[in-house]
Amino acid sequence: MTQTNPVPVNPVPVNSVAAANPPNRMAGKPEFVSSPDCQSRLHCHACRNLEGGRTWRGQLLRRFRLPNNIVDFICPWGVPWKNVAVTAGAKPAPTPRKVINFFEAMLKAGRVDDTLRMARSSDCLKCDLRRRDPKNGQDWCGACGCRVSADNRLIVNLTAYNEGPLEADGRPKWGCRHPQRRNQGVWTGKGWQH
Repeated sequence: MTQTNPVPVNPVPVNSVAAANPPNRMAGKPEFVSSPDCQSRLHCHACRNLEGGRTWRGQLLRRFRLPNNIVDFICPWGVPWKNVAVTAGAKPAPTPRKVINFFEAMLKAGRVDDTLRMARSSDCLKCDLRRRDPKNGQDWCGACGCRVSADNRLIVNLTAYNEGPLEADGRPKWGCRHPQRRNQGVWTGKGWQH
């Protein structure tokens, strides 16, 4: 009798709820953020714990749809992640080159859909390069200097635009410039996955 090795099963990435829950299985479920469970704010402590609350948020999928179909979703009420270290530091003034790059992104790149923008913002809010300006409490990116926010109305929010062409250092001209974002084309858990 010949033994066969079982086919390995790849785990579903935490930001790929749609892969684990195809649309036909999510249809008809209410949205979690519109439910009394979320709006009562009784579960914020569990929900906003990035690592410790991931299993809890994953279990919500039995009854609810989550924002943008990702487990590590950004709170639409603005409650920040807990247990995520944020380094304090004043946001530097934009250099002329950064201003030009941003306007190029606005004119040439085109906007991404809200699902992708929110997924990227979620990656930014968990990133080790996120900084918080002690003067105004705003988060900003330590790699590119842009504001980090889920708010689509902020003008300096590169998560809302398609990424630019690659530069000599292998990072995009505009978009996520985390130095460890990819290792030989594979996402490392740093910077944008998307």
